[in-house]
Amino acid sequence: KIPVYYTADECQSILDAIDRANSKGKRDYAMILLGVRYGLRISDIKEFKFSNIDFKGNGIHITQVKTGKQLSLDLLPDVGWAIIDYLKNGRPETDSPNIFVRHVVPHTSFSNADCMNFIVRQYARAAGITKTNTSRSSFHMLRYGLASTLLQKNVSLTTISSILGHSELNVTTKYTQIDVPQLQICSLEVPNDLS
Repeated sequence: KIPVYYTADECQSILDAIDRANSKGKRDYAMILLGVRYGLRISDIKEFKFSNIDFKGNGIHITQVKTGKQLSLDLLPDVGWAIIDYLKNGRPETDSPNIFVRHVVPHTSFSNADCMNFIVRQYARAAGITKTNTSRSSFHMLRYGLASTLLQKNVSLTTISSILGHSELNVTTKYTQIDVPQLQICSLEVPNDLS
C-alpha cells in the first residue's frame, strides 16, 4: 500500500491558500511550513519552543517527541521569517514557552491529545486538493511529501534519514515505497496470455 502524500506543488498550493493577514493564518502558515520544509511531526511542532531556535546561528535544535533523538537543522530563511511574522504580528500574549498556542482564551499550548490535522485539511480543501484514496489530511502527509521530493531529487537515504530525524536507516527505507518513478523502473511486464 503506497502512502498518500502531498506533492511539492500541492504543498505550495496549501501554503498559498492560507490567509496570512490574520493572526491565526500567520500561526498556521508557520506550522505548516515547518511540516513542508523539514517534515517535522506535529508532536514536534506543537512542542516547538523559543529555546529551539538559534536565530544568530541560523539553526533549529529539537529533541523529537517520538524518538527522544536530537535533531539539528539549518534555519531556512522562509521558515525564519514566517516564525518572526507570527511572533511579532500574530501570537497572543501568553506565558507559554511554546511558540505555537491556541488562539482562544486562555492562550495555552496545545496538548498531546490535540489532533491538529484539521489545520492541514482546511487549507487543502481551500486549495481544491482532494485525495481519492483517503478522506484524511495530516501533517504526516507533508512529511511523506518532503521525502518524496527528496527522493525525486536523488538525495541519498542517509541524508533523508538525517533530515527526518529517523532513529535508524531502515525506518527511512519505508519511504522508498512512495518513489513511484523508481518503482515503475522495477515493474515487470504482464504477459498477454495468462492461460
